[in-house]
Amino acid sequence: PAGAGVSGGLLRHCIITNCAVTGAWLGYGGNGGGAYGSVLEDCRLVSNKSLHGGGCFDSVVRRCLIADNYAKDDAGGASNCQVFDSVVTRNRSSNIGGGLSGTAFRDCLAYNCTVVSNISTAGAI
Repeated sequence: PAGAGVSGGLLRHCIITNCAVTGAWLGYGGNGGGAYGSVLEDCRLVSNKSLHGGGCFDSVVRRCLIADNYAKDDAGGASNCQVFDSVVTRNRSSNIGGGLSGTAFRDCLAYNCTVVSNISTAGAI
């Protein structure tokens, strides 16, 4: 499963909140609790959950707030994403990358972003 809030497409000026990709692995599975494979502009991704990329996974993010998201494995905020001019804050992960994380398949790139107050057990960015 992927993208409990949205999977694919272009979203502008949207709020994606309280979405969760659920699965067999300790309650959370899949990728991108808020968004998967999407383009997000001027949006808020808040309080979403998944195994990888609690806020978003494999997406392009511009001028967004990514806050208070959770990932069971990696990247509470954004995983495998390109993030521009955004704020990534108060996200958490039980493993790596509280705010941002890449994987063996793709990097997570951030340009002109504020990344602050994220938490993980193995590297908070």
